[in-house]
Amino acid sequence: MSATEQTIRRFKFFTVDDFEKEQDWLHEMSRAGYHIKSVHRPGFYTFIKSEPCPYFYRLNYRNNTSYASADYLQIFSDAGWDRVTKLGGLFGGEWDYFRKKSTENNTPEIFNDAASQIGLYRRLRNTWTLFFLIVFAGAIGGIYNSLNVIFNRSWSKSTPLVIFCIVLLVLWTLLIFVYVRMLIRLTGKIKQLSSPGNSLIR
Repeated sequence: MSATEQTIRRFKFFTVDDFEKEQDWLHEMSRAGYHIKSVHRPGFYTFIKSEPCPYFYRLNYRNNTSYASADYLQIFSDAGWDRVTKLGGLFGGEWDYFRKKSTENNTPEIFNDAASQIGLYRRLRNTWTLFFLIVFAGAIGGIYNSLNVIFNRSWSKSTPLVIFCIVLLVLWTLLIFVYVRMLIRLTGKIKQLSSPGNSLIR
Protein backbone atom coordinates (compact mmCIF):
# COMPACT_ATOMS: atom_id res chain seq x y z
CA MET A 1 0.00 0.00 0.00
CA SER A 2 1.41 3.41 -0.92
CA ALA A 3 1.75 6.24 1.59
CA THR A 4 -1.25 8.03 0.05
CA GLU A 5 -3.61 5.05 0.40
CA GLN A 6 -5.86 4.51 3.36
CA THR A 7 -8.31 1.80 4.34
CA ILE A 8 -11.97 2.19 5.24
CA ARG A 9 -14.56 -0.31 6.43
CA ARG A 10 -18.11 -0.67 5.23
CA PHE A 11 -21.02 -2.91 6.15
CA LYS A 12 -23.50 -4.05 3.52
CA PHE A 13 -25.29 -7.39 3.61
CA PHE A 14 -26.30 -9.46 0.59
CA THR A 15 -28.05 -12.84 0.50
CA VAL A 16 -26.43 -15.48 -1.69
CA ASP A 17 -29.11 -15.19 -4.37
CA ASP A 18 -28.21 -11.51 -4.71
CA PHE A 19 -24.46 -11.89 -5.15
CA GLU A 20 -24.78 -10.17 -8.55
CA LYS A 21 -25.85 -7.03 -6.68
CA GLU A 22 -22.76 -7.38 -4.52
CA GLN A 23 -20.63 -7.49 -7.66
CA ASP A 24 -22.26 -4.33 -9.00
CA TRP A 25 -21.83 -2.57 -5.65
CA LEU A 26 -18.11 -3.39 -5.58
CA HIS A 27 -17.83 -2.07 -9.13
CA GLU A 28 -19.45 1.21 -8.13
CA MET A 29 -17.19 1.45 -5.08
CA SER A 30 -14.12 1.09 -7.33
CA ARG A 31 -15.46 3.76 -9.66
CA ALA A 32 -15.59 6.01 -6.60
CA GLY A 33 -12.01 5.12 -5.64
CA TYR A 34 -12.66 2.42 -3.02
CA HIS A 35 -11.14 -0.92 -3.97
CA ILE A 36 -11.90 -4.03 -1.96
CA LYS A 37 -9.07 -5.42 0.12
CA SER A 38 -10.81 -8.10 2.18
CA VAL A 39 -14.11 -9.46 3.44
CA HIS A 40 -13.82 -10.43 7.10
CA ARG A 41 -17.26 -12.03 7.38
CA PRO A 42 -20.50 -11.71 5.39
CA GLY A 43 -21.30 -8.02 5.08
CA PHE A 44 -18.05 -6.64 6.53
CA TYR A 45 -15.74 -5.15 3.90
CA THR A 46 -12.39 -3.39 4.01
CA PHE A 47 -11.53 -1.08 1.11
CA ILE A 48 -8.37 0.69 0.02
CA LYS A 49 -8.91 4.36 -0.86
CA SER A 50 -7.07 5.11 -4.08
CA GLU A 51 -7.61 6.51 -7.56
CA PRO A 52 -10.98 5.66 -9.13
CA CYS A 53 -10.79 2.71 -11.51
CA PRO A 54 -13.57 0.87 -13.40
CA TYR A 55 -12.82 -2.57 -12.01
CA PHE A 56 -15.38 -5.28 -12.61
CA TYR A 57 -15.86 -7.88 -9.87
CA ARG A 58 -17.12 -11.41 -10.20
CA LEU A 59 -17.72 -13.97 -7.45
CA ASN A 60 -17.35 -17.73 -7.67
CA TYR A 61 -18.46 -20.16 -4.98
CA ARG A 62 -16.62 -23.44 -4.52
CA ASN A 63 -18.05 -26.11 -2.23
CA ASN A 64 -14.63 -27.65 -1.70
CA THR A 65 -11.66 -25.42 -0.84
CA SER A 66 -9.24 -28.07 -2.15
CA TYR A 67 -10.05 -26.67 -5.61
CA ALA A 68 -8.05 -23.55 -4.76
CA SER A 69 -5.03 -24.96 -6.55
CA ALA A 70 -2.54 -23.12 -8.69
CA ASP A 71 -4.23 -24.52 -11.80
CA TYR A 72 -7.64 -23.28 -10.65
CA LEU A 73 -6.37 -19.73 -10.11
CA GLN A 74 -4.25 -19.85 -13.25
CA ILE A 75 -7.35 -20.43 -15.39
CA PHE A 76 -8.81 -17.15 -14.18
CA SER A 77 -5.46 -15.37 -14.33
CA ASP A 78 -5.03 -16.38 -17.98
CA ALA A 79 -8.39 -14.73 -18.69
CA GLY A 80 -7.26 -11.51 -17.00
CA TRP A 81 -8.95 -12.02 -13.62
CA ASP A 82 -7.10 -11.47 -10.32
CA ARG A 83 -8.38 -12.98 -7.09
CA VAL A 84 -8.28 -10.08 -4.64
CA THR A 85 -9.74 -11.84 -1.61
CA LYS A 86 -11.81 -14.80 -0.44
CA LEU A 87 -14.45 -15.56 2.17
CA GLY A 88 -15.20 -18.84 3.89
CA GLY A 89 -18.62 -20.35 3.21
CA LEU A 90 -20.72 -23.20 4.55
CA PHE A 91 -19.42 -26.76 5.01
CA GLY A 92 -15.89 -25.89 3.93
CA GLY A 93 -16.97 -23.92 0.88
CA GLU A 94 -15.41 -20.66 -0.15
CA TRP A 95 -16.24 -17.47 -2.06
CA ASP A 96 -13.57 -16.15 -4.41
CA TYR A 97 -13.61 -12.45 -5.33
CA PHE A 98 -12.13 -11.84 -8.76
CA ARG A 99 -11.37 -8.46 -10.28
CA LYS A 100 -10.67 -7.29 -13.81
CA LYS A 101 -10.17 -3.89 -15.39
CA SER A 102 -12.00 -3.79 -18.68
CA THR A 103 -11.55 -1.26 -21.45
CA GLU A 104 -14.04 -3.04 -23.68
CA ASN A 105 -17.60 -1.92 -24.29
CA ASN A 106 -19.06 -5.16 -22.99
CA THR A 107 -19.12 -6.25 -19.37
CA PRO A 108 -16.61 -9.07 -18.69
CA GLU A 109 -17.78 -12.35 -17.16
CA ILE A 110 -15.86 -15.20 -15.56
CA PHE A 111 -18.42 -17.63 -16.99
CA ASN A 112 -19.36 -17.04 -20.60
CA ASP A 113 -21.54 -20.10 -21.07
CA ALA A 114 -24.84 -21.09 -19.51
CA ALA A 115 -23.59 -24.46 -18.24
CA SER A 116 -20.94 -22.86 -16.03
CA GLN A 117 -23.39 -20.34 -14.59
CA ILE A 118 -25.91 -23.10 -13.96
CA GLY A 119 -23.20 -25.01 -12.11
CA LEU A 120 -22.57 -22.01 -9.86
CA TYR A 121 -26.26 -21.53 -9.05
CA ARG A 122 -26.65 -25.25 -8.35
CA ARG A 123 -23.70 -25.24 -5.96
CA LEU A 124 -25.29 -22.35 -4.11
CA ARG A 125 -28.74 -23.93 -4.06
CA ASN A 126 -27.51 -27.35 -2.93
CA THR A 127 -25.31 -25.92 -0.17
CA TRP A 128 -27.95 -23.59 1.25
CA THR A 129 -30.74 -26.19 0.88
CA LEU A 130 -28.76 -28.50 3.15
CA PHE A 131 -28.13 -25.67 5.59
CA PHE A 132 -31.83 -24.71 5.52
CA LEU A 133 -32.89 -28.29 6.32
CA ILE A 134 -30.49 -28.37 9.28
CA VAL A 135 -31.75 -25.01 10.54
CA PHE A 136 -35.39 -25.99 10.03
CA ALA A 137 -34.90 -29.29 11.86
CA GLY A 138 -33.47 -27.37 14.81
CA ALA A 139 -36.28 -24.83 14.64
CA ILE A 140 -39.15 -27.31 14.82
CA GLY A 141 -38.79 -27.79 18.59
CA GLY A 142 -38.54 -24.07 19.22
CA ILE A 143 -41.56 -23.31 17.02
CA TYR A 144 -43.65 -26.01 18.70
CA ASN A 145 -42.76 -24.83 22.20
CA SER A 146 -43.43 -21.20 21.29
CA LEU A 147 -46.86 -22.04 19.89
CA ASN A 148 -47.62 -24.13 22.97
CA VAL A 149 -46.77 -21.24 25.29
CA ILE A 150 -48.72 -18.69 23.22
CA PHE A 151 -51.93 -20.72 23.03
CA ASN A 152 -51.77 -22.53 26.36
CA ARG A 153 -54.02 -20.73 28.85
CA SER A 154 -51.92 -21.90 31.81
CA TRP A 155 -49.25 -19.44 30.66
CA SER A 156 -51.67 -16.52 30.26
CA LYS A 157 -50.35 -14.77 33.37
CA SER A 158 -46.73 -15.01 32.26
CA THR A 159 -46.79 -12.05 29.89
CA PRO A 160 -42.99 -11.67 29.45
CA LEU A 161 -42.66 -15.33 28.47
CA VAL A 162 -45.52 -15.07 25.97
CA ILE A 163 -44.00 -11.94 24.43
CA PHE A 164 -40.62 -13.66 24.21
CA CYS A 165 -42.16 -16.66 22.46
CA ILE A 166 -44.05 -14.42 20.01
CA VAL A 167 -40.83 -12.59 19.12
CA LEU A 168 -39.02 -15.91 18.75
CA LEU A 169 -41.77 -17.25 16.50
CA VAL A 170 -41.65 -14.14 14.32
CA LEU A 171 -37.87 -14.44 13.97
CA TRP A 172 -38.09 -18.10 13.00
CA THR A 173 -40.81 -17.28 10.47
CA LEU A 174 -38.72 -14.51 8.92
CA LEU A 175 -35.67 -16.78 8.74
CA ILE A 176 -37.63 -19.53 7.01
CA PHE A 177 -39.15 -16.98 4.61
CA VAL A 178 -35.72 -15.61 3.68
CA TYR A 179 -34.31 -19.06 2.98
CA VAL A 180 -37.33 -20.27 1.02
CA ARG A 181 -37.28 -17.09 -1.07
CA MET A 182 -33.57 -17.50 -1.65
CA LEU A 183 -33.91 -21.11 -2.83
CA ILE A 184 -36.85 -20.25 -5.08
CA ARG A 185 -34.91 -17.43 -6.73
CA LEU A 186 -31.84 -19.63 -7.30
CA THR A 187 -34.06 -22.30 -8.85
CA GLY A 188 -35.67 -19.67 -11.06
CA LYS A 189 -32.27 -18.54 -12.35
CA ILE A 190 -31.33 -22.13 -13.13
CA LYS A 191 -34.56 -22.64 -15.07
CA GLN A 192 -34.05 -19.40 -16.98
CA LEU A 193 -30.55 -20.38 -18.03
CA SER A 194 -31.69 -23.91 -18.91
CA SER A 195 -34.45 -22.72 -21.22
CA PRO A 196 -33.95 -22.39 -25.01
CA GLY A 197 -32.62 -18.99 -26.02
CA ASN A 198 -31.32 -18.32 -22.52
CA SER A 199 -29.27 -15.25 -21.73
CA LEU A 200 -26.57 -14.77 -19.14
CA ILE A 201 -28.02 -13.44 -15.88
CA ARG A 202 -26.56 -10.30 -14.39
